Amino acid sequence: MNFLHTNQGNNEVMRYLNCLVNPKSCMTRIPDSFARPTALVRSIVTYDITTNLAGGADGGRFAVSLRPTLGISSGTPQDWKVGLVKSSITWPTDFTTGLSFTSVSGGTDLRVDPFYDTLTSGPSGFLNGIATAPGLSAPFGGGTATYQVDTGNSFGIGFTITNTNNGRWMLPPGQYYIQVAVVNTVSTTISLVPSIAGNLSTALNAAVNETLPNASIGWIYNVQTYGEYFTITLNQVGSTSVTVSISTTATAVGGGPLDFGMVSQIRPVAMSALASYIGTTLQDGGNIAAAYVPGGTLNSNYFIQASNTSPIGSFAFWESLSKEPSAYNGPIRDGAYTWWSPEDYEDLQMSKPSGTPSHNYPSIIIAGQLMSGVTTGIVPVIRLEVVTVYEFVTNSLLFETGTCLGSQAIMDSAQSALFGQPHSMPNGIHLKWLSDIAKKVASGIGSGARFIDRNFKKIAPIIGTVGSLL
Repeated sequence: MNFLHTNQGNNEVMRYLNCLVNPKSCMTRIPDSFARPTALVRSIVTYDITTNLAGGADGGRFAVSLRPTLGISSGTPQDWKVGLVKSSITWPTDFTTGLSFTSVSGGTDLRVDPFYDTLTSGPSGFLNGIATAPGLSAPFGGGTATYQVDTGNSFGIGFTITNTNNGRWMLPPGQYYIQVAVVNTVSTTISLVPSIAGNLSTALNAAVNETLPNASIGWIYNVQTYGEYFTITLNQVGSTSVTVSISTTATAVGGGPLDFGMVSQIRPVAMSALASYIGTTLQDGGNIAAAYVPGGTLNSNYFIQASNTSPIGSFAFWESLSKEPSAYNGPIRDGAYTWWSPEDYEDLQMSKPSGTPSHNYPSIIIAGQLMSGVTTGIVPVIRLEVVTVYEFVTNSLLFETGTCLGSQAIMDSAQSALFGQPHSMPNGIHLKWLSDIAKKVASGIGSGARFIDRNFKKIAPIIGTVGSLL
């Protein structure tokens, strides 16, 4: 096995390998030819997976898919960061619908990375002000001068009101909550009309317009690009005041732009999943399977329809996942550890945040079944820790940026060092495996192979035959 002979090359290989196999302890940039200054961020999320013991032969099942992306709060589970099968219902057979998956667990939104809002949204802000002499049906037709800003409570939102076409309000790209309140002695309908109709959601009380004396109504409004606008009109004259409050927001319905935050381009560097059994020791029967799967596998083998009597082909069933060539399969009490790596050149490419949900990255799937002998109740079974490292281009001064002088030779050395190594294994040996990988790179000899030989009985179910690794 050939390694770089320069200290710089060996150091870059070592850092990158450490990050790939153990991103919780090390994060680094991808040492390829992308030489622009980039920043790094590591997200760590821990949550408990529960299982429904009811359901006969399918009682006690659980399954989760993990993608190395920021995810998205709208759309289907195929675009979410975490696809956790719901445990509040009996085991489903249709894994194509969001009804079969959990969006929030333990107060954590599984659809998106914890840094999703921070990285993709613009600066937070709040704007409050009033037109004290609106009179007309277009209270802001006179432009910005008609709106008296409450400077003591407003910050961070730039806006413009032009004095044409009933007063056009313009905001920077982002997602906003807009509330309009009017004081009038007669019933008044408030209307907010956007330049692009699809960017305005129905009001939070399910009406686009509201008719009440002293009416108040709010909308979620997505500004996708610069130049969009909206107008505010009333169907009555004689209003004594019109108050407009605007705040930045991020909602579960999504729809807000992702490319106008602190990140202009992003790519995943590494991801790992540590699944630890948290059930009782007296009722710890069952199995767990974990696998790093190629790009496209989630659509072809996870988010599909599956018979509860014939799980062949559905990786939401541990029996099928365990047959995947790279899978680990063992007792549930032993848990599992899986690490992610890029599969091909496209997985290394920088892309806008809006483009990452649709890319078919390799993924991680963990599935299992608790066979405790109990047939009722919903119980915790697995504590899952997911670590993801992202590298991104930013214009913000909030993050420290740097460059990595990489090369194809460094990338080839890293790939050679990990060639044939298992992506998934039981918890009990993963720390020793990580240590041996580090020694292998440092020494340039096959200590990784010696580790496999020493632990053959434990690791053989992971890798099939040791000969394929050497």
